[in-house]
Amino acid sequence: MIEQLTFLIMDLKRWKFSSFKSLFYLFFEQAIWGTIFYRISRALFLINIPVVKIFLRFISFFIFKFSESIFGVAIRPATDIGPGIYIGHAGMVMINDEVKAGKNLSIGPGVLAKKGAVRWLLANIFRHLKIFRQKISCLNRVLMKRSLSLILINL
Repeated sequence: MIEQLTFLIMDLKRWKFSSFKSLFYLFFEQAIWGTIFYRISRALFLINIPVVKIFLRFISFFIFKFSESIFGVAIRPATDIGPGIYIGHAGMVMINDEVKAGKNLSIGPGVLAKKGAVRWLLANIFRHLKIFRQKISCLNRVLMKRSLSLILINL
């Protein structure tokens, strides 16, 4: 538990602030709150007292669900991420519990990290593009030039 709190301090050090005003704005940053809730749920998940363990994992699960629904950051408590996690922008960040990451992990919006993520995501992208081309054929060239960028981590 103490290890996760030291990891949280290292996570927060990756966020740069130069004045009190920027510190005030960081207080309202969703990605910071997603990181804080991940570290708290991870700390509760790692406590291994036999009877209390069930209750703490139940609380950990609710913290995870709160972070997922309010902040858009779904990092499961069983996920092992080292110190210095930085989430650039919250929103559709999903990291499964099979993922193990080291120090200074940087995550952007739209990240899906799990086993087999590349195969599943590419199949869905190609299927949606095929449907998109079939149904809408008269789009403006400006709209066609817009691209969808997805960041994948496949471990």
